[in-house]
Amino acid sequence: MKTIRFFTLALASLSMGSFASTVSVNEAQLTRVLEIPLEHVFVARAGFDDNDNVQAVVEGMLPNSCYALGNTEFSIVPGSNKLVITQKAIHDESGVCANEDTLPPSLKQGIPFWRELNIGVLDIGTYRIIYSSENGVSSRDFSVEAAPTTNVDSLRYAIVTNAFAPEGMTTAQDEIEFRVTGYLTSSCAELSSETRVEKVDDIYVFLPSVKVSEDICMPANKPFYKVIRVPTPKAGRYLLHVRSQAGQSRNSPFRVTDE
Repeated sequence: MKTIRFFTLALASLSMGSFASTVSVNEAQLTRVLEIPLEHVFVARAGFDDNDNVQAVVEGMLPNSCYALGNTEFSIVPGSNKLVITQKAIHDESGVCANEDTLPPSLKQGIPFWRELNIGVLDIGTYRIIYSSENGVSSRDFSVEAAPTTNVDSLRYAIVTNAFAPEGMTTAQDEIEFRVTGYLTSSCAELSSETRVEKVDDIYVFLPSVKVSEDICMPANKPFYKVIRVPTPKAGRYLLHVRSQAGQSRNSPFRVTDE
């Protein structure tokens, strides 16, 4: 497995080269299910092998409090290497939401969201991720390569319980401080000294690899708290992605603004 094995993606339904609006209405409850655009896509352009569980993160904004987050759906366009994800929202059209022009200020503000999505194992090849954004149809490419071994190598990682990236960061600050918590399951296991964060485009990937220091080990529950500092990037939207044991991960989107 490569050092980077993560990509995040956000897609919307594709039909005849453009996105179709799929709407269903529940008349009894006065709700409507519809597609909404996604604000940002994170994609690590390389690092997945053909035995990896491909995981994605999508994020966007619900227009106001009359919307609830619906299903995040994905599909592969038949006969191609294009992946499509559709983000649904449930729109309440009853009561105060019957006329959104008259919503009180407390209900008008947009509601941010982000969601992890497991895509599964993909064949070797180059894939194009297509998604709907406020600017129309967007895309980013990623690749899947042959795994160097058929062995399960996710046991190299610690079990990660939480990953924290700071909000409110500005370019005036020299460093960003990430915080990662988790635990090791062996008495002779330690986090590897070679563990580091690697920046791939707009993703910071942390691989908490484990080393075993003795031949005889006992089952244990050894918590750890890791602080990682990296130089502050230019203003923009980013993601901290931390791999965990058994093909799992922890993610934390964050923003850096100009001072």
